[in-house]
Amino acid sequence: MKINLIIIILLMLTPLGIASPQNITPDEIIAGNTTVINDISQLDITPDNITTGDFTTTNESDAVYWYKKGEELLNASKYNESIEAYDRAIDLNQSYAEAWNHKGNALYDLGKKEEAIRAYRKAIEINPNFAKAWYNTGARLYQLERYNESLEYLDRAIELDPKFTWAWNVKGNALSDLGKYDEAIKAFDEAIKLDPKDLGTWYGKGFTLTNQGKYNEAAKALGEANRLQNIVALDATALERFYSPDWLEVTTYGQGRGMKCYIILHNQAGSVIRSDGTLRIEIYEGDSATKLWSKSYSVRRQDFVDTTLGMGPFAQPATIFSIDRISYDTIKPGLGDLSSEKLVTLEIRAYFETNNGKTLKDKTTEYVS
Repeated sequence: MKINLIIIILLMLTPLGIASPQNITPDEIIAGNTTVINDISQLDITPDNITTGDFTTTNESDAVYWYKKGEELLNASKYNESIEAYDRAIDLNQSYAEAWNHKGNALYDLGKKEEAIRAYRKAIEINPNFAKAWYNTGARLYQLERYNESLEYLDRAIELDPKFTWAWNVKGNALSDLGKYDEAIKAFDEAIKLDPKDLGTWYGKGFTLTNQGKYNEAAKALGEANRLQNIVALDATALERFYSPDWLEVTTYGQGRGMKCYIILHNQAGSVIRSDGTLRIEIYEGDSATKLWSKSYSVRRQDFVDTTLGMGPFAQPATIFSIDRISYDTIKPGLGDLSSEKLVTLEIRAYFETNNGKTLKDKTTEYVS
């Protein structure tokens, strides 16, 4: 994923709320590694509804009392105090796996990451079937970019609880960051089956598909995520422009009873470039399959010229390849006739094939009365 494009995507997204340090779900974009996961720094990552003991006890000699106290302090972001409370619970009950699990959360929030991992592993040692502790360990290892190691724990969590949506989600992210895109998509799909309204899963799947160059599928996945947030989604062409190493921009403007058309090529860093290749322009009536006109042009890098686009404060330098004026009558007889009151929508599609066989594409719309 390209750093200059991450900002665009982030600006599209509405901030996502965090319920509490005990109830974290993978729903937030982390830029730079095609990852979609919530502020994993707070993952509990397993809001475990403890069924052992009496939560209403006020007996300070009861381990559950101190566990509950630790939860209250952790929710208040009083991490050192919460650790002290969890330690009191553990002193009273050496086999209190849940206390070790949540102590791990507090330690991680304090930045004591390796101690947190050890606490989660202690919970697993006490209760090898504690799926949420396996998940917490895997999620924290993922956050530390120890992807292969994290997958071992996530797989075990899923083995213990096949309906553990978050484990499938984080597994998808880990596989994606390892470049195992097909496996990642399968993991995301499993998470979607379990919770089709989880934003993080749809974003994770969408960004993984963009890394594979599957822009139509990516547009659908990201579109679903955006739909859930009432955000307008990018279409496949826009995604390809954002995520391709190089991309094409086509622009038209009316000129009498015709129009001018030019293209701009950009590289991965967003800089304007020049390149040899073959340009094909196709003009359709609206967005239908009715092609009205097409033509191919042989382009040399020296044919690109430096110019200024826009006027006044909106003027910007650009390097363009300009196409000769295209007459409306050439596109369709009678098009652009001033006596006609009908507004015709033209969709102009541009395809630029570079000498190395790569095809860049873009489209724009022109309205003709």
